[in-house]
Amino acid sequence: HGPLLLDAYRRAEAEDLPEHRAFAAAAAGFRGGQDSGTSVVGAADAEGNAVMLVHSNSFPQYGSCVVVAEYDLILNNRPGRGFDLDAAPGSWNAPAAGARPFTTLHAWALQEDTGDWLGATPGGRNQVPWNLQTLRLLRENGGQAEAALVAAKWGFDGSGALIRERDDTTAAADPEFRPVAPLSLRSAEQLLFLPRAGRERRAAADPRTGAVALGD
Repeated sequence: HGPLLLDAYRRAEAEDLPEHRAFAAAAAGFRGGQDSGTSVVGAADAEGNAVMLVHSNSFPQYGSCVVVAEYDLILNNRPGRGFDLDAAPGSWNAPAAGARPFTTLHAWALQEDTGDWLGATPGGRNQVPWNLQTLRLLRENGGQAEAALVAAKWGFDGSGALIRERDDTTAAADPEFRPVAPLSLRSAEQLLFLPRAGRERRAAADPRTGAVALGD
C-alpha cells in the first residue's frame, strides 16, 4: 500500500486528478490478496519516540499460534490475505519461501518543517483512499487534525463501487458516487503529531468508530 499511496498522491497533486481517479490510475493492473480484519493503535512518549501500528492477528485463528516467549509476541498469520494464492508460480505475489507478499497493513509518516505526522487506518481496500484523503486534507488545512478526520470521505463498498458520505457537497452532483450517511464509512483513522520544538504533541482519533485519543 505504501507505493500505491505515494503514486496516488503524486497523481492527484501533479496531474490535478480527482482523488478517486488518481487512486484508480495508481492501482491499475495491481492485484493483491484479500483485505479487512485489522486494527490500529498509535502511541508517543515525552522523549519523541512514537509508533503507529496496523495489526491483524485473526483468520482463521488467533495469529499463527507461534509465540516468541522472549518478547511475548504472537506471530501473525495472513495466508491468502497477502500472497495471491491463485497467482502463477514465479509471479511477483505468488507464495514462495523468503518472499515478501503484498499486505493490506499500512501506516504512513509525513515529515514537515514543524514536525512529523504519523497516521493509519484499518480500512482494508479503503486504506489507500482514506490515507490519501487525510494526507491531502492535512496539507491543505495547515495541520488541523480533527478537521481532516471528520471531513466527509469517499471509498469503496463491498462490491467495489464508489461511495461518498452525503454531507460532502459534491456527492449529489457526481453520478460516479453512491451517497451514504454522514460519518458512516468507518475510516477509523488515527493521527499523531510530534513537533520539532516549542509545540505540544498531538493525537486525534476518527469519531466514526470507538477510537479515542488520550494524553497525560
